[in-house]
Amino acid sequence: MSKPRKAALVTLKPSPARRFMGVTLLAALGLILLITGFETFQMSVAGYALAGVGVLALWAAYRVRVSTQESLELRETGLYSTDGSIVAEIGNVAQVELSLFALRPSGGFLIVLKSPMPKSWNPGLWWRLGKRVGVGGVTARAEGKAMADAVATLVHKRNSTTG
Repeated sequence: MSKPRKAALVTLKPSPARRFMGVTLLAALGLILLITGFETFQMSVAGYALAGVGVLALWAAYRVRVSTQESLELRETGLYSTDGSIVAEIGNVAQVELSLFALRPSGGFLIVLKSPMPKSWNPGLWWRLGKRVGVGGVTARAEGKAMADAVATLVHKRNSTTG
């Protein structure tokens, strides 16, 4: 029998409108680049390059569509994806940044970790590179801020109890 999961304190779900716009615009860009590459620059290096970038844009649209079917859950122990993978452990969080100049996703926030974690990318929802975790993208700004505040509160609570 599996161990029951702890209840989520805050859940961050992709906004359906932002998700639709993100996937649609990436797919449209990919199609436009493919058509332009083959119609305008027939059998040339530029045409193949445009077509290649078009294929990458279509692949990105597919990845955003698939990855944004998941949500993020904040639990007492950390930030988790609903597919079960850990995004960041609360014990490893140094600070949460919401500032205007932080390199963070649209409508989201940045988590700075104490020690680096493996690189990971869930386009449209979160990314992790070294000691930085960006959360947001196709999520609503208000929900992202609420989750950032909850993460900051858990980190503050952890720091005040440990000393």
